[in-house]
Amino acid sequence: MKHLTLILLLMAAALPARAERFIDVHDAWIRHIPGDRPMAGYFVLENRGDADRRLVGASSAGFGAIHLHETVDNNGTSSMRPLESAMVPAGGRALFEPGARHLMLMQRRDALEVGDEVVISLEFADGGSQSAVFTIKPVWQE
Repeated sequence: MKHLTLILLLMAAALPARAERFIDVHDAWIRHIPGDRPMAGYFVLENRGDADRRLVGASSAGFGAIHLHETVDNNGTSSMRPLESAMVPAGGRALFEPGARHLMLMQRRDALEVGDEVVISLEFADGGSQSAVFTIKPVWQE
């Protein structure tokens, strides 16, 4: 009985990791902003699975706080607002791009320059996560 319980626990622990095989992160980059001002992160999430996934957060050793944000246009005036989550449909993609959804990267812990790389863990509502390497790019290279 002990062996069966151990096997079941190990299988349950492996489920979130196995599920992440169906989430791919493409074109992950961060817009370089000098100094200690917030930066923005952009990427494409591809869900190759047969169930919708909901992105609910992100974290990184390089930043004290990361929030999901969205840029909206209100009668010609652009503003940002926080997002609680972003759906990644089964068999589909979710875009995080300039002028739309993005990560707000705040409380930078180290100086970052163009060409540096930062690992960010994307967190999903089902408890799974997916790490990706984001490259720092100059503002003009969008």
